Amino acid sequence: MPPTVHLQRGSPSSRTHAATELFAEHGRQRLRLVALMAAALPALELLATLFLFNVLAWEAPESVPRMRFMQAGLIVSSLGLYFAAGMRMRDTWLVNIGLAYQIVSALFMCSRIYWGDSMLPLPIYAKFTPLAVWILLFPLIVPAPPLRALLAGLATASTAPFTFLVWCAWTNQPVPDEQILVETFIPIYVCVGLAVFPSTVIHQLTDNVAKAQREIRELGSYRLIEKLGAGGMGEVWRAEHCLLARPAAIKLIKPEVLDAAAEQSQGVQAEIQQRFEREARAAASLESPNSIGVYDYGVSDDGTFYFVMELLDGIDLWSLVRRFGPISPPRVVFLLQQCCLALEEAHRAGMVHRDIKPANIFLCRRGTQLDFVKVLDFGLVSVTADRTQSTAERLTQRGFVVGTPAFMSPEQCAAKNVDKSADIYALGCVAYWLLTGHQVFEERDIGRLLDAQKNDTPELPSVRLGKPLPDGLEQVIMECLSKDPAERPSNCQQLALRLGNCRLKPEWSQKDAQRWWHLFLPGKSKPVPISKAETALLPVPGATRNA
Repeated sequence: MPPTVHLQRGSPSSRTHAATELFAEHGRQRLRLVALMAAALPALELLATLFLFNVLAWEAPESVPRMRFMQAGLIVSSLGLYFAAGMRMRDTWLVNIGLAYQIVSALFMCSRIYWGDSMLPLPIYAKFTPLAVWILLFPLIVPAPPLRALLAGLATASTAPFTFLVWCAWTNQPVPDEQILVETFIPIYVCVGLAVFPSTVIHQLTDNVAKAQREIRELGSYRLIEKLGAGGMGEVWRAEHCLLARPAAIKLIKPEVLDAAAEQSQGVQAEIQQRFEREARAAASLESPNSIGVYDYGVSDDGTFYFVMELLDGIDLWSLVRRFGPISPPRVVFLLQQCCLALEEAHRAGMVHRDIKPANIFLCRRGTQLDFVKVLDFGLVSVTADRTQSTAERLTQRGFVVGTPAFMSPEQCAAKNVDKSADIYALGCVAYWLLTGHQVFEERDIGRLLDAQKNDTPELPSVRLGKPLPDGLEQVIMECLSKDPAERPSNCQQLALRLGNCRLKPEWSQKDAQRWWHLFLPGKSKPVPISKAETALLPVPGATRNA
């Protein structure tokens, strides 16, 4: 089993405040909006009293100065919170400021109720309805930890009896008996208890989301930056090393993907894990510069399988032909010879790729070199010469077709055990695609496509293209596409030599590559969108079918 690499989760205190990380992203705006509204209401009331008492000359009650003091206090505290929420400060500090504002605003609210005299004709219990609403709604705005939210709620509720008793003492009003006090203030404290439940739920949800976001941003020593793509098995992210700042690509399978596979059957889940491990180990064991380099491999604490590989800048051969059309024979030879170098090493190590196709061959910049080929995706590799692995452990299984049908050899389509000649057949299919812009067989039904690969004779590339091709090159390609593995080139080294003997003039050179990249891909290349019509012709990646 591969080593387990633990995520850098931070200190326990950072885990405790995970919800505040998510609050920093979404709660700041909500907090500023509430503060602005809380400042606007007393401001409007203040303007209204100024208009009534100063412009219309209404008789002002004695409580007006006290009312204006309470209004000004609420306006100032609300504007202070508004500007604080817009400042760069630690998220925990902002949450604490928000909770303090909940208490201070409640104090001004209750003081306004009694010292302003505007609600004295109402029953005593009716005066605290706005406070109860405030206690119930504020946890939805500031997702604080439950204990802190409870303490803040109790302090907020206590502003009601505090201001009431202070008012009674200041104005020499008699204090009601205990039964009235209990009936008045106990419902407010009940609201605090009711507010704890949504506060706990919201905090737990935001805590889980924040932890998930933090964990997906860091895997081992690498920080995830940007998602590059996603497929049936997982995702590929642009990443960089946390200390070295080295760019990399990370391929991962999230636990939910494995869980979904487990719902189908345990065998499917095991197959996905096995395929992912094989891809990482196979790629890491290869030293050819034309094979994708793997830096690290591991399993995170939450069960995410991942491996770190070199980040490539360029375009895959499938997108290359779709975007720019068929390419010249000299360039085809130049690219295929590099593919042969990568596959020859794999074959000598007893590996068969089994999924060679244009989408798994990447054309990239590598230092000062252009048109540099990288062979990708060893997820379907089978091991033919590893004595430490039993037959039952191999991915090749009788009775099932595994691979991409449009680029599979006849024996692979028949669900037989395959060897290196299957990859040579696939290279012939790739060459056919590069030269003509068409697949060897373009049947849309997978069953018919498999039958064509097993039984039909391919049309000559020159006929499909509508113009002649160098005889030597076309002959080599048709030999690769032979139904009989014995009639194909015996290995990739021999295929590379045969391609070199075609002696195409002029040969493709680095100057040609520099000119082409300067004209067509001068910067970081991006994938080309696929239309619905093109999607119907796409090869089915990793398709399986009962034979």
